[in-house]
Parts: sequence; structure tokens; C-alpha cells
Amino acid sequence: MHRPIWALALFAGLALAASAWAQSRDENWKLCIANDPDLSIGGCTALILSGAETTSNLAVAYTNRCIAYHNKGDDVRAAQDCDQAIRLSPNYASAYSERGVVEYDRGEYDRSIQDLDRAIQLKPDNAIAYNNRGNAYSSMGQHDQAISDYNQALRLNPNYATAYNNRGDEYRILGQYDRAIADLDQAIALKPDYPLAFNNRGLAYFKKGDDGHAIQDYSQAITLKPDYAEAYYGRGRVYADQDQYDKAVADFDQTVKLDPTDASAWNSRCWFRAVTGQLQPALADCNESLRLRPGDAPTLDSRGFVNLKLGNADAAIADYDAALSANPKLTYSLYGRGLAKHMKGDKEGGDADMASAKLAMPDIADKFTKLGVKDQVGGFFSAGRSGIMIAGGGAVLVVVGFLGYYLGKRRSRPA
Repeated sequence: MHRPIWALALFAGLALAASAWAQSRDENWKLCIANDPDLSIGGCTALILSGAETTSNLAVAYTNRCIAYHNKGDDVRAAQDCDQAIRLSPNYASAYSERGVVEYDRGEYDRSIQDLDRAIQLKPDNAIAYNNRGNAYSSMGQHDQAISDYNQALRLNPNYATAYNNRGDEYRILGQYDRAIADLDQAIALKPDYPLAFNNRGLAYFKKGDDGHAIQDYSQAITLKPDYAEAYYGRGRVYADQDQYDKAVADFDQTVKLDPTDASAWNSRCWFRAVTGQLQPALADCNESLRLRPGDAPTLDSRGFVNLKLGNADAAIADYDAALSANPKLTYSLYGRGLAKHMKGDKEGGDADMASAKLAMPDIADKFTKLGVKDQVGGFFSAGRSGIMIAGGGAVLVVVGFLGYYLGKRRSRPA
């Protein structure tokens, strides 16, 4: 018995539709796991809306879309998708791991650790989760726990360049510079095109006092990533350490061009412009830094110094007062305020401030002289352009901003 022609056509049409649907589904899964976040969001969304995926597959699609939204900077949607993945599949380790990353980048370190704890409990061989939990512990100042997690990540994956980078930077924080450099050497050996590792090794060399290798590493980081604001900033600090102020300011120029929101870079350029006598541009830089970060004590100290060199005693005193109110231990602010008070004829008040500063730093007067300002028996003069880099307390001023710049930016998550 022959089937009717319409029935044969129907079966053929259904077969073709099924084949097309299968091809479309495969393509959507390829898109869902793509590195491009827009492609990933499109593919994952199509799978979620298809109504044809299993619950476990939907959890995977939501998790992948969570990652994509996070990579686009949309942490609200990212968290929503990871939440949904966990509702669909409460034992899906990757969803907890990725939600922990989103929470980490939002500064929710306790919640991040809780989610990463759960991810590790569900999948104890997850090197990435150990690495990411190490980052969270580090950001909370729990450095022993951070190193322990990086150690475990490397036991699970001895070729994990990211974990070597992160452990190396942790050793740098602890002042163990040789161990830091050794780990960063290994990260670079495993991944020669890793700009973050070169940047971090440059910082470790700088902290160790090896300016030559620091400049080499920062320069290589910039070669690999020409828009790397942090590397320009780091190299600028090294040039300043070598008294190469023009090169330092040029690198700070590039830093603020690439990242105009970086208050620390504006402050650093303010300081070194003031040191080299570029007082009006320095004042503008300090003002911009304070617009971005109002009330910042190191920047108020910098602007006080600029106003001091400009001869603006009242403005200098106001800045130093504000700096000392925020941080009473800023010895340079105390001595600078004393100089400004002398400028106004307040010998008693100036003497008191300067005497207190000298108790904390006996050679503070010499340091200010090298910067181009000097007190003479209660009188004051500005020596103009100084060719000597600030040391001691002044270095603390700049380095405070410099180190703060790296918070949250010196670590890496990718596998």
C-alpha cells in the first residue's frame, strides 16, 4: 500500500525541520560559549528561549550568559543569570564560581568567598575557583589564606600562569621580592605575552630597588598592551626614582590620557610638576585629582606644597590643615604648614609645627631645601626649580597613591 503523496511530503518536511533545528541548536551552543560577549549573549539567549533544553543545559546557558554580561560590565544582569543557574541546578559548581567572580569585582568579598567555598566543595579539583578565592582573601588582607589557595591551584594545575602571577604579586605585598620575581618569571615563561605579569614583575623589581629591570618589564608590558595605563604609571614612578622627571611626567601624561579617572596619576603628575617648578600645571593636576577623589590627604598635601612654592600662604595652610585633619601623621604637611605660617609672620605657630615635624623626621628641613624651599630664621624663600627627587616622607606621599592604584587591578582570573 502506498502512502499518500501529502503524507510523504509532511514526513520529509518534518525531517528537514528537525535537521535545521539541530543545526541551529548546535550553532547557538557554539555562540553561547564564544569569547565575544555579544555573540555569547545572543547564542545563550536563543537556547534559553527555545524551550527545548533540559534543566541542566539551561543552567549552563544561564551561567555562560552570566559570564558574558560580566565581561561587558553589566554585573546586575550577570548576577541575575548566575542566580537563575543556581536555582535551576543547585549543585552546579561553575555557577557558584562565576557568581563569586561577579561578587569579587563588586567588592563583596565575604559573599564571593562563600560562593567559591561552595564551588570548591562541589568540585574539589577546580583550580580556577581556588585562584579566585585567593584573590578575594588577598583583597581582605588575609594573605596567608590567599597564598594557601594559590598553592592549591598550582598543585591542581602546575601550568597555571595566572596563579603564578597572583601568588607572585602576593609575595610582593608581603615584601618577599625574590619569591615574587621567581613566581612572575614562571608566569611569563608559561605565557610570554602576559602584560599583567610583566607589569607586576616591574613593580616587584621597583620595590626591590632594581630600577633597570623594572623599566624593562614595564616597557615590555606597554609593548604587549599599548593602552596599559598602569604600566605607564609604574614606569613613570621608576623614572622619577632615577631623577628623570621629564620622562616621568611624560608617562604620567600617557596614564591620565588613557585613564582620566585615575586620581592617583593626577596627584603624581601634580607632585613631580611641582618638584620641577611647573607650578600652575601642577595646581591644575591636583585640583583634578581632588575633584575625582575629594578630601584625599596625600593630594591635599601635594596641593599644599604647590601653593607653598607659589607663595600662596593662606591656600597652603588651608590645604595642609585639611590633609592633617584626614591624616595627622603626614609629617610633610606639618612642616609645610609651619613654613606657610612663617610666610604670614606667625613665627610662634610656625615654630611649633616645624618642631613637631622634626621630632618625627629630624632631617625634614634638608628634604624641603632639596625641594626648593627653605626657612631662614623664621623667614622663607622659594628656590624655584629643584633637580632633586623628594625622599623620605615625600616618597611615602607619592607611593601611597601609587600602591593604591593597583588595588583590584594587579590580579588575573582567566584560566
